Amino acid sequence: LIQGAFPDMEQIMRDTMAHHFVFWLLLFIYFLLTAVTIMNIVIGVLVEVVKCATLVEQETLDVKALRDSILAGMREVDGAQIIDASVVKICKDTFWLLLDSHDILRCLHGCSIDVCGLIDVIDFIFSDDQYMTVCDFIETVLQFRSCSAATVKDIVDLRKYLTHE
Repeated sequence: LIQGAFPDMEQIMRDTMAHHFVFWLLLFIYFLLTAVTIMNIVIGVLVEVVKCATLVEQETLDVKALRDSILAGMREVDGAQIIDASVVKICKDTFWLLLDSHDILRCLHGCSIDVCGLIDVIDFIFSDDQYMTVCDFIETVLQFRSCSAATVKDIVDLRKYLTHE
């Protein structure tokens, strides 16, 4: 049994058993606890890797769903055929028209985006550029997630906004 459970420690275990049974028992408990501890550490690392992979996959799905929803809404508003999403530009007026769509609002809410907060700062988002690409717009909109933490860029943008006002 010892040879199967601790093949590398067989000789040490036999020598300890020959010396005294209590020392052997303490050594056995020590080896058993270290094996279980290392196994739990490996399980913890695997769980963390799976958790990170899940978060990345969820982020990718949210971005894709939001992009598809915005492009579908722009097709309805403009009636144009959109082939390449990277060249499509959106303006403030188009965004207001998109907000009339229940599908877009549902998608924004599904991505945990604070729609009221987004509406409050829409003048600031479109203040520099009259038009912005859909990709840039999606990146900006995703900053309004309820789970997003404030970054240095957010503080700098706030400072610009306050000095502009």
